[in-house]
Order: sequence, then structure tokens, then C-alpha cells
Amino acid sequence: MNLDLEDLKRKAEAATPGEREYGVRNDGSIWLSIGSPLKGPHYQGDIVATAADADLICAASPSVVLELIAKIERLQVRVEESYQAKKEWQSRANDMFGEIKQLHARIAELEKE
Repeated sequence: MNLDLEDLKRKAEAATPGEREYGVRNDGSIWLSIGSPLKGPHYQGDIVATAADADLICAASPSVVLELIAKIERLQVRVEESYQAKKEWQSRANDMFGEIKQLHARIAELEKE
């Protein structure tokens, strides 16, 4: 699966903001409410889905999706920084190893004198 964060971000930003809520009627049909009737756009209607699907739709509101994307982006930066730090430490360790070899060689020379 190829996760396109920019596409997902555009979709989340374009979606109706606000809470999601659902309910199951006595006949088993499911209604879904998107947005807030008091604060802005609000849509309510029936959906053809399971209660588990409706639960996921409600849990993955645009604000939640945007926060997850932001967290992924922060972690990607940290991974890159860690990788760069590792490369720097490896380079320093290699330099120090070379210096140690030279010092051992010099000690051996001095011990021969």
C-alpha cells in the first residue's frame, strides 16, 4: 500500500469539519451525522455500513486524520535527523579508529628504540 499523505491531507482539509456521530435504529439501519448543527455545516443521513464501519468513520474525523499526518511528518523528520546523526558518528568513529591505528604503530616504533 502506498500512503499518499499529501492527497490524504487535501481530502481531510476539504472534508466537513467537526464531530461524527452515528446510531443504530431498531430496524438495524444506521444513521450518520457529520459536522455540528450548532457550529457550522452539518449533514445527517442513512449509510449502508456495519456499526464497526460507522465507528471507524466517526473516529477518523478530519481533525484526527490531520493530527495523524502531522505526527507522521514529525516522526519522518526525526528519523532523517537520527540517520544523519548516525552517519556523523560512524564517520567520527572511523576517523578515531584510524588515529588509534596510527598511535599503536607509533607506540610500536618507540618501543623498538
